[in-house]
Amino acid sequence: MRKGITVLYLFVLLAGFSLKAQTDHSGIAVTDKFIWVSTGRLHKFDKTTGERLEKNSGSSVTYFLMTKDHKGNLVVAGSDHNIWRHIDQTNTREVLARFNGRPYGMVLDSRDNIYFITDKGIEEEQTGEVYFSNVSLNNQIRIRDNWGNPYCYYIDKQDRIWLGFGYGEWGGNLFIFDTVSKTFLTPDLNDFRIALWPIKSFFEDNDAVYASAGLQHMMTSGIIVRFDNLKASVLLESREKMKDGNMAPGEYIGPATFSPADSSIWFYSQHGVFKGNKNKDLSKLENWQLIFKPKLSWQYGQPYAVGSPMNVTRLIAIDKTRFVLLSVNDGAFYYDGTQFKKLD
Repeated sequence: MRKGITVLYLFVLLAGFSLKAQTDHSGIAVTDKFIWVSTGRLHKFDKTTGERLEKNSGSSVTYFLMTKDHKGNLVVAGSDHNIWRHIDQTNTREVLARFNGRPYGMVLDSRDNIYFITDKGIEEEQTGEVYFSNVSLNNQIRIRDNWGNPYCYYIDKQDRIWLGFGYGEWGGNLFIFDTVSKTFLTPDLNDFRIALWPIKSFFEDNDAVYASAGLQHMMTSGIIVRFDNLKASVLLESREKMKDGNMAPGEYIGPATFSPADSSIWFYSQHGVFKGNKNKDLSKLENWQLIFKPKLSWQYGQPYAVGSPMNVTRLIAIDKTRFVLLSVNDGAFYYDGTQFKKLD
């Protein structure tokens, strides 16, 4: 029956999970000096204290995409069809380029060339060329001439664009595009069964790129996978298990991130924010520390949610103790090691 799923159905399914997940609060970014939050308008906060610095930056322009350039400056796409760069050092902004349509995502490579993520492929802004692959790593999913909206995307230090997809009980998908050679790369997944895992985020440390994934279907589980030279290995896999005579759920792993301040990996699950030091054996959940469990709201029927805590789409570590996160219903929050406060 699964083999008979049509591409149209999968597109609708993906739209239901991915588009809703980012409706109310469209983005968050941390630059050298500031925390930026987009709710259509741009809001700027002090990176050290979390205090508001500026509200509704950019006049009447609505912003719907956020990323950074190679120097760490904020780059946003606006309803005026301009790509704006906000320069931290001078507190000024400038137009980098113009664009058409409404892309799903945007990244800049190490030379600040702009790439758009669209339904029809990855578009290079400078040349207008569109690059597309219909090679699915998930044998349950057939792709014809469009992808739908990826749940997450990322460009790594080698200028490779990673696209992650989630199809609920039908797992996930992964595309890797090399912007230097202009080709799609095929990873060696090894024991990472992508047909089981909807992908939630990408991040990297000094040596490798990682993906996080979580699933609630019959049971609750999550996984973090490490890619060394495109070869996958499982860093952490959390599944349901017996505890005190009862079945305890695994960690539904959502967004994850890396903090270079102390070489730690952070992830968010239905139980809160966890932190693990890379010097420990992170394949064991007991070596991860539960840092904080925020109280967030939830509505029945929302996608990718395991009870009230789990509607977080982004997690960014600032240093050893501080982080910011973005939730669907409640907006953006800042944690300074002791206090958890909303960025509003």
